[in-house]
Amino acid sequence: MRSTILGLSLGLATSGTILLAGACGDKEEVGKPAPGDDTASDDEDDDGGDTADDDDGDDTADDDDGDDTGGGGGGCVAVQGSSGASSAELGVSPATHDFGSVDLGCADSLTVVVENRGGATLSLDGVDFATGSEDMSLDGASLPALPHSLGPGDAVCLVLHYVPADTYADSGYLQIASSDPTSPDVLVTVAGEGKSVGSGSDSFTASGGTTFALSQVPLSDSLTVRIDGVTAASGWTWDSAANAVEFDSSYVPEPGATVDVSYELSGC
Repeated sequence: MRSTILGLSLGLATSGTILLAGACGDKEEVGKPAPGDDTASDDEDDDGGDTADDDDGDDTADDDDGDDTGGGGGGCVAVQGSSGASSAELGVSPATHDFGSVDLGCADSLTVVVENRGGATLSLDGVDFATGSEDMSLDGASLPALPHSLGPGDAVCLVLHYVPADTYADSGYLQIASSDPTSPDVLVTVAGEGKSVGSGSDSFTASGGTTFALSQVPLSDSLTVRIDGVTAASGWTWDSAANAVEFDSSYVPEPGATVDVSYELSGC
């Protein structure tokens, strides 16, 4: 979704490796809601248990430090290994990542691993994430407070989210600042684009009711409502729980009016 540039500057730690977590993999089928006041004619164009081998009893990750908290580095494993340098060395991989084409409304997430490859303590001093899209975001809950010290071989993880709401190409830039004496700043670039999964439309003959139940699940920001061919820019909302267009009491279409609703389909 196009918007002005969003910048997130945090006194928090990060930099690193990007591990792709499946986004739209297995999609749940969303059942159709019960009909509202008017029915549509479709014109479709266990918890319980350890999640890893660790001995700290907190059922989270493969380490024994007893501190499996997201942004603090618990459960985050270094992937590049030691460089053999005696000084601190910031490790970031990969330097770029492409989400590829993601179905509209579906979510992809990335874990960026930041590590100290050197032999001295590394200080993570700042993180800035800039993007021209509201569809990309940096998860602040994954970040520790800065400055944050990393001993040799230690790592922290940073999580990025991507949920495309349109078919535009999106990009983002993550900059990590550290005390690395040679290359203190690292820039990670990410990109992706939304993929349309189709469109839908419903047509109704108003009978005085306020609720118009849709036949398919739309992408929330894509609905267009027309009354007798005239676009209704206000006076209605989409109720996601009921999957229906709800008119405000003062905007209810006159009985006999034709109400057309068109939309992009959600991929998830």
